[in-house]
Parts: sequence; C-alpha cells; structure tokens
Amino acid sequence: MSPALHPSAEKPIPAWLRPTILAVLTALMVYLCWRMATPFVSAFTWALALAIASQPLRNRLTARMPATLAALLTIVALIIGLGIPAALLSHQVLHESIRGQEALRQVIRQDVLEKSLRSYPWIRAAWDWLTPQMDLPAAAQQAATSVGGWVAPLFAGSFRIVSQLATSIFVLFFFLRDQEPILKTLRGLLPLKPTDIDHVLSSVQSAIYAAVYGRLAIGLLQGLLGGLIFWFVGLPAPVFWGCLMALLSILPVVGTFIVLAPAAAVLLLTGAWGQAIAVTLWGLLVIHPVDNILYPMLVGEKLGLHPLVLFVAFVGGLITFGPPGLILGPAIVAAAIALVAVWKDAIPLPKQEQTHPAAANPEGALIR
Repeated sequence: MSPALHPSAEKPIPAWLRPTILAVLTALMVYLCWRMATPFVSAFTWALALAIASQPLRNRLTARMPATLAALLTIVALIIGLGIPAALLSHQVLHESIRGQEALRQVIRQDVLEKSLRSYPWIRAAWDWLTPQMDLPAAAQQAATSVGGWVAPLFAGSFRIVSQLATSIFVLFFFLRDQEPILKTLRGLLPLKPTDIDHVLSSVQSAIYAAVYGRLAIGLLQGLLGGLIFWFVGLPAPVFWGCLMALLSILPVVGTFIVLAPAAAVLLLTGAWGQAIAVTLWGLLVIHPVDNILYPMLVGEKLGLHPLVLFVAFVGGLITFGPPGLILGPAIVAAAIALVAVWKDAIPLPKQEQTHPAAANPEGALIR
C-alpha cells in the first residue's frame, strides 16, 4: 500500500480548525433548512395564529378526549366557523370588485363630474384649482383600475392559495395535537433559563393573541359596519368596499376613512346630501370608536406597547412579509423586547446608574 494512502499517513485536522469547520457546516445546514422552509412561512404563520386563537376550545376538548380527536374536532369547528364563510365571502368580493370598479369609473367620468359640479359652484372652484395640480380625473381612473386589478388575483381561487390552505390545516393539526411535545423541544433548544423562556414565549403568545383578536377581529367588525352603511345608502358593491375597509383598518385613525371620505364626497357631488351626512356620522360615531373601545377590552395591557410601536409592528410586518406579517410583525417585536429584557436581567446596571423606580415607566413611554 502506498504511504500516501495509509491511514496513519493522513495529517490530523488542527484542533483550532475543527470549531471553524463545524460552525461553517452548521451555518450552511441552517441556511439550507431555512431555504426549504421559506415557502411554508405563510402556512406555518397562519397555523400558529389559529392554534393560539383556538387554544381555549382545544384545551376543553383535550380534557375530555384523546389529543388526536380533540385536534380534529377543533379543525372541523374552525372550518365551519371561519373557512366556509370566508370562501363564500371571497366569491362575493370577487364578483363585487368588478361592479365597484365600473361604478367608480362611471362616477368619475368627465361628463358626470361636469354635471355634478355645475350644481355646486363652491366645489367647482376648488375642483378647478386642484385639477391642474393633481390631474384628479386621471388619478381617480388609475385608482379604480389599480383596486380592481389588485383584488381580483387576491381572491381568485388559484392553486397556490389552495395549497397554502391545505398546508396550513395540515400544520395546524400537529400544532394542536402535539403542542406539549413541541413546547418541550423548543425549551430544550433555547439557551435560556426556564423563567426567561417562559417570558419570551408568553410575550410572543400575547402578541399573536392581540393580532388575531385585536387588529384582525376589530378590522372585520369595522369592515362589516362600513359595508352596512354602504348598503343602507345605496352605494354599489358594499361587500367589496367593506372588505377593503377591513384591510385598511390596521392603519390607525385614518384606516377606514380612506374609503368613507371619498364615498361621502361622491354622494355629495351627486346631490345626495342626506346619505353623505349619514356616511360621515356613521364613520365618526360608530366605526371609529370601535377601535378605541373594543381594542382595550380584547387585548387590554397584554402587549404593553405604545400605539406607534404597534403601528410599526403591524404595517412594517405587512410590508416585509405580506399578509402573514400581520401576525409575524407583532410576534417579532414582542420577542425582541422580551429578549432585551433578558439581557437587562443578565447584565445589571451598576448601583449608581440604576433607574429610579419612579422613572422606570414614565407616562407615554413606548414600552410600558
């Protein structure tokens, strides 16, 4: 045998190089695992949100029957309570989006506008001043086309949406059935003390709870109320505009008014003063207070975050991750704040630099 091929002739890997190779291989494997998991981020996110939202039902069923049967019954309840209505609503929204787009184009036709503006000279003066500055008719036509073109593919029954839904249900089953083993494994992987792990997991759970029962549930209610007023005053496509208001409700203060204000203006231009006043008052006195009254009741002080931080979490998550960002955004922010708290406990400040208790949570602090 050649000396070059004899095992004893192989040079051993230097001790200092072994950790480097291990770190590189580990990083490569983690990266490849992430690349494989990326297509399922949306499915895992919605499955986790539904698992946390249905936790009370799952716990009651698990106490009376095997975990597998409890998970299946929970999923059936979710499909009946959420899946079937969502499918019917999606079909209706897709149908009404075409009607709404056409109705908006009819309203902003030049001859219709001219006829309406002749009846209100004071509005005509403002319109004549704004039109050269912004080309309002062209902008309105573009907005009508954009809204219709965005909603149609969103609600169309594509293979991708169906596959993501099936994957979410599949993952949800295991989240419900194997919840305790999953949490036990997660606790074993995190290099933190048990109390710190509990704090981080509790923060993330509260954030997801707030996202589901806070922003999403309140958004659906505001969209329902907006659709009702559109139907009451005779505006076209009330289901479509209601769903659009539900989506826009994540924006604080101005959310639903992005739709309500133009609707009132259109009614005003067409001479329907009573309907315009009804839409305005309904938005100010009914839709807008829903957020201020119900959000503290549903979420309370679970998050302890300033509204500005919540805005960044929801909107920033939506921009970064798409629709799953409504869940991931608040969860990531909550986890980051919880980890910062862990670091603060691990590295205490010197006595002379410690914060006075009275100043620990000043009024208006971003993180309470």
